Amino acid sequence: ELNMAKKPRFFPWLKDNEDNSFAWIFLEPRSVAKCSYKFTLDVERCASWFPKKPIFEIYNHTEMIKKHPNLRENMIAKGSKITDAIPNYGDLLIISEKLKKILEKKSNANIEFLEIRIRNKRESILKEPYFIANILDTLNCVDPKKSDFELDSNEQALSIKKLVLDYKKIPKNTKIFRLSIYPSLVLVHEDLARAILDAKCNGMMFLMLEDYRIP
Repeated sequence: ELNMAKKPRFFPWLKDNEDNSFAWIFLEPRSVAKCSYKFTLDVERCASWFPKKPIFEIYNHTEMIKKHPNLRENMIAKGSKITDAIPNYGDLLIISEKLKKILEKKSNANIEFLEIRIRNKRESILKEPYFIANILDTLNCVDPKKSDFELDSNEQALSIKKLVLDYKKIPKNTKIFRLSIYPSLVLVHEDLARAILDAKCNGMMFLMLEDYRIP
């Protein structure tokens, strides 16, 4: 549930790591992984190189421990419930067709949707299509005087202790965008966040902006 008491305008879109029943994707297919930085660093259209309907696997806890014995037990999700936004250890927005339709209708944003397939723990490929939502709109809208963050030589955030937005730098009717100093972070207007939650989409969580941190 969104806490609307302080009525913030935008919420960070985060993966839901609190529900242990949810299935996770651990690794992208090799054909995608080699260029996956283009989604969250370069932030560019990817259709020209993206393979046709690549298969993303919901990882099997037992098999993952066998393949990666050095992983700590608590790092491996054990759930099998397929969600509308599938949590993953990258920063990809992997979404259902249901959630895609909401973004198409209500986001008012420049989004590239790339179709993929999901293989579940039973080694079956789901009939329902899934998509990577490649959010292409980025904004430089941090209020530097009120925020507390550290940048690297490329003007990218190394840490964020406090994030405050300068709303004068956000165009009217903006519903979803990436933060230019940290493109992995997707910010969602409360109206769009509410529409997503009202449609009972799951797998994501919307955090209060003042609670967001990068250690």
